[in-house]
Amino acid sequence: MSLEADFLESGLELVGNQPLAKYTYMKVGGPAEYFNVAKNSADLVKAIRIAYKNNISFRVIGGASNIVVSDSGFAGLVIKNQTSGFNLNETGRVQVDSGLGLARFIMQTGRQGWGGLENLYGIPGSVGGAVYGNAGAHGVDISDFLIEVELIDSTGQVTSHQKDWLEFDYRSSKLKRDQGNSVILSVTFQLDKVEPNQSLEQIQQHNKWRITHQPVGQPCCGSVFKNPSHGHGDRQNANSAGSLLDQAGAKQLSVGSAHPSEMHANFVVHDGTATASQIRQLFLKMKDLVQQKYGVTLDEEIEYFGEWGE
Repeated sequence: MSLEADFLESGLELVGNQPLAKYTYMKVGGPAEYFNVAKNSADLVKAIRIAYKNNISFRVIGGASNIVVSDSGFAGLVIKNQTSGFNLNETGRVQVDSGLGLARFIMQTGRQGWGGLENLYGIPGSVGGAVYGNAGAHGVDISDFLIEVELIDSTGQVTSHQKDWLEFDYRSSKLKRDQGNSVILSVTFQLDKVEPNQSLEQIQQHNKWRITHQPVGQPCCGSVFKNPSHGHGDRQNANSAGSLLDQAGAKQLSVGSAHPSEMHANFVVHDGTATASQIRQLFLKMKDLVQQKYGVTLDEEIEYFGEWGE
């Protein structure tokens, strides 16, 4: 059977030649050869197993907030993860589907009196993406509260692993370093008991901080580069990528309509007309500038997605 026939038999929708730009925060990128939306974990597992069966390249995207999709798109299957299951018990242990939005998850648990992740509110994307990249802000990493992940591995088997197995590092995990050989289905966290009003107040404070310090409402993929000191650089300390870029004069750079934000030099924005190629060229210019000025090699926090012809 073919990929199309397998999807049809499984009752899953498969779309051909689907533009990816509209699904990403950066709003650039060409089409996926095949595209599927998974609404629940069972359908996500089915779609991945069909991809393995047909030996077709595939990638799963959540909020797609930290990727840049190439202008030529992706030759294979892209699965949009919209799973959103959520189970919180009376001890603060919560199992959440990987496709649930991170901000929504933090808000929902805070309202029910369970917190700890409020510092991360405002980071775009999904819970699964945040775990994949060990997202963090203001001294807190998402891995600080993680207990277990449920995955589907490269053999199509569903397995569970404790935190240590993920080998978390600064803005990285075993899964990110392995480039998606396994896909997160759900994550279990142990949260702290908090007063709902205090949690929501913290959420509002961090949201306000982001609005005043980082670009909101423009095409953007979040922090382009990791902080070379591996510290939490949200507050723009002297060794943060943002400060190094700012001091080096990166805000004067542009390629097409893509340019570093005036609010934060480690955030690149555009007016909707830039191409993925132009954005990547700008990233390389920014990287070269800091290398020439300070001898520091910045490493991308974002990932390049699709076919780049290089």
